[in-house]
Amino acid sequence: MKLVSFVTVVCLFIGAESFLMFPCSPSYLIDFFFKSYIPRRLQSHYEKDLMKYAIPGEECNRKCTQNDQKVCYFKFTLEYYQVMGGACNNCLKGNHTDCFHTQCVVGDGIERTFLAVNRQLPGPAIQVCQNDIIVVDVENELDGMATTIHWHGFLQKGTPYSDGVPFLTQCPIQFSSKFRYTFYAKESGTHFYHSHAGLHKTNGLYGALIVRSKPLENLYDFDFPEFYIFCADWMHEYAEEYYPGLASKLPIVHSILINGHSKFLNKTTMKYSDAPLTLYNVQPNIRYRFRIINAAFNVCPFQIQIERHNFTIIESDGEQMEPMTVDTLYFLPGERYDITVHTVHEVRDYWIRVTTLFPCINTNTIEGFAVLRYHNKVMDGMRNVNVEFVSNTLPLWNESFAIGKMFNTPQPTIHGISVAETKSHNAKENFISSAADQIFYLIFDTPLFNNEVLFTSKKAFKFMVAADKFNLNNAGTINNISLMTPPFSLLSQKSIYNESIFCDVKNLKNANCIENSSVCQCIHRLKVKLGSIVELVLIDLKDPFTHPFHLHGHKFYVMDMGILDKNVSIDEILKNGIEKPKNSNENPPLKDTIQIPNTGYVRVKFKANNLGFWIGHCHFDFHLALGMAVIFQVGELSEMKKAPDGYTECNNFMPNQIV
Repeated sequence: MKLVSFVTVVCLFIGAESFLMFPCSPSYLIDFFFKSYIPRRLQSHYEKDLMKYAIPGEECNRKCTQNDQKVCYFKFTLEYYQVMGGACNNCLKGNHTDCFHTQCVVGDGIERTFLAVNRQLPGPAIQVCQNDIIVVDVENELDGMATTIHWHGFLQKGTPYSDGVPFLTQCPIQFSSKFRYTFYAKESGTHFYHSHAGLHKTNGLYGALIVRSKPLENLYDFDFPEFYIFCADWMHEYAEEYYPGLASKLPIVHSILINGHSKFLNKTTMKYSDAPLTLYNVQPNIRYRFRIINAAFNVCPFQIQIERHNFTIIESDGEQMEPMTVDTLYFLPGERYDITVHTVHEVRDYWIRVTTLFPCINTNTIEGFAVLRYHNKVMDGMRNVNVEFVSNTLPLWNESFAIGKMFNTPQPTIHGISVAETKSHNAKENFISSAADQIFYLIFDTPLFNNEVLFTSKKAFKFMVAADKFNLNNAGTINNISLMTPPFSLLSQKSIYNESIFCDVKNLKNANCIENSSVCQCIHRLKVKLGSIVELVLIDLKDPFTHPFHLHGHKFYVMDMGILDKNVSIDEILKNGIEKPKNSNENPPLKDTIQIPNTGYVRVKFKANNLGFWIGHCHFDFHLALGMAVIFQVGELSEMKKAPDGYTECNNFMPNQIV
């Protein structure tokens, strides 16, 4: 804020508006200085002639060097497609050769329809170098369905119109239309993309997004592009079947896919489906970098283990941390972790095992497997990663590996280490030890309503059938508010609305509230001053779930986390706050997705230095659909970047005459 204010004053003093041809407002200044990092050969052309410099995106998967910026072009076609469909011929009947036909999607070996990017599951990986420019044309061929794509892990500083949140940063991409996303690969590390509309991500609209920078050569020997572990839970029906859902049919996960592959375990016959698995080829006595992505939708956290191997965590959410060697990683939807694996065992196959945790445990446990295959030497034509049918017998859910030392547990235990106990490897920012300018307490909940309350109301309200609860339904709220989205894009259509459309806990005048209840629906917004230091205290007092919170537009420092006294009330917390630990972490980890311990809290801090409207939300897909989200407005409307020429608009159409 101070830097922008200082530059603004200088700008006005020297009359820059007259001879540099840009206004002296923060948004234009940030944009101007951000563009100054673009190589000279692109500075005068990258806006008007961007595609002149574009190369096929696959060519951007290269060894990264300085001063070698590329414009990387990708085309995504979204369509309804089939697992074990016509492209697979007789794969389902046991002809393994047919399973590898072009455009055959095998999944876990069970037929279903899904939403595909370029007829792949997951969609094609984007792999580029830091500071490349990414251009993605999204062509929506999903008849009757509008959607968007969010680039999870990218802050979109200077490019807020590419954040991909419907009715915040853009109007949804209508079917039979196209939308071009253009943004900088500024944030290095392991990320992913996914639809941010409805339950489309649950149905398969996602893929890996990896940005390489200068390698950490002292930590590993090889960082192969193919060595990512993309984890996603998977159902055999459309997710919409369970939203709002049926009392007789709960949303049960059937498999965990690793890079789109798994075997389905039929719990009645205790037999696995006949499907291939992802296989990573390695050699002994080498340190390999693996990138782990959690693209799951359901309320069950994952743990990942590698048979007889420990591994060293070196990055979380694209941010380097002090290396930590563990046996088990606990991770939630939206989180990414980079690990190194030292291949010090005898030559054979080892299981990479991903398992669901509470509430998906015991007979409800779901697992996914891949193979770490040792070779004494590299064979001619051998790939780094294969997809193969394996003859090895998979272990059952009750044949577990030893947990050993676990990282990212919701609370410190004798065998566990929480994120809050780790340290960032990067230099700490000055504001970490400063007092916050604004503090927000955000309480996450899934309040219950009986049928009588919900279905006698004259007001429509988002709900979901509660699991194992007769006559009860869940909402999804933050501070008892379920987020509604406006019928237009807040960022691009600023001129058509005013302050009265928003709400918060102190202003529910225009909210849609359930009778005799404190729960309301409205456009829940928290206003933040540009440049201010913001502290969020994220709380879950009652839910049995460990909610993963993801913030768009900013990364935050994880200051502390813990379990609250079971007798404490919300009113007491709001009145007295939560005591900070005496021995604070002077160099806390930096993340964009964090777990909120059930019956506990996590405190995070960030500097609001990115103008725009940014959503913060639970990354369980059903909870987000229920409205467990809040909008952060950073800065004033007058400071925000103007919409590009020709940017799509949307709104209600309510004529007062026959048209």
